[in-house]
Amino acid sequence: MTPKMIKSKVSLIKGANRYDINYSALRAIEKNIADNLKGKKKIIIKPNFVKTDFQLAATHADHIRAILSFFREKFYGKIIICESVPPKMNIEDAFKNYGYFDLMKEYDVELMDLNDSEYDVLYLADLKLEKPRPVKVARIILDPANYIVSAARLKTHEGALVTLSFKNIAVGAILQDDKEFIHMDGNAGMNLNLFLLAQRLRPDLASIDGYDGMQGNGPCDGEPIDSRVALASTDFLAADRVATEVMGFDFNDVVYLNYISKAGWGQSDLKNIEILGEKLSECIVRFDPPPFLDNSCNSCTG
Repeated sequence: MTPKMIKSKVSLIKGANRYDINYSALRAIEKNIADNLKGKKKIIIKPNFVKTDFQLAATHADHIRAILSFFREKFYGKIIICESVPPKMNIEDAFKNYGYFDLMKEYDVELMDLNDSEYDVLYLADLKLEKPRPVKVARIILDPANYIVSAARLKTHEGALVTLSFKNIAVGAILQDDKEFIHMDGNAGMNLNLFLLAQRLRPDLASIDGYDGMQGNGPCDGEPIDSRVALASTDFLAADRVATEVMGFDFNDVVYLNYISKAGWGQSDLKNIEILGEKLSECIVRFDPPPFLDNSCNSCTG
């Protein structure tokens, strides 16, 4: 008898309150989270700040508040919220503008600028020079002793079509001065390098806020869309797969996620993904795509 395949679980929750739907999405996969949280020393929450003064381009504090409320019920160790903002930006501005200093006080958590943290060196492919390109990557994100939470938002991306839980971690873990290299060599180089980073950079938990998303010219300058959903999974690829479907895009067009799928680093077949909560067909919103996929893809690092 052929053994039954264990399906990846993705919670998909719809509602009228950002905090409630994100918290409920986590509760729906509580056992999965508890299982892979065992033995972890710290929880590292990685929001997405591609701008420091435009809320639609950033992870909302109420999304993080839902994550912190969930974990503070069961985890008594250190929790750190950290990010590496793009060049010429100051993370203190983001923490202030988006209300993260209040989170620090409410939940006794630490805020960290990854650009000031210790790092390891990973290598990207420089297709033009035909040689490896070293980049500095935050050690705290790479450390297997830490439990990495990607707190992302449903957003389009001018060069990758979508940016969700994986891309938030992969690009965000690169220190500020080296971020530009992820987008060198146009889309072909970017997709290849995202795949290379996935060998070491994979979130333990994907928490995707789609209460309102960014459509059109994302990830920095798009327009809002009311999608009113939240997703969560301990399989980041499954979460990004379902999120892509919610946005109304063809998963085959998201090249870097297809590379990751072919490597077997997560589940992308909807037949092997168990969706908890809402029916997927009732949550599809159909985001406007980027006006064009920019082959240079160097105006933003989200």
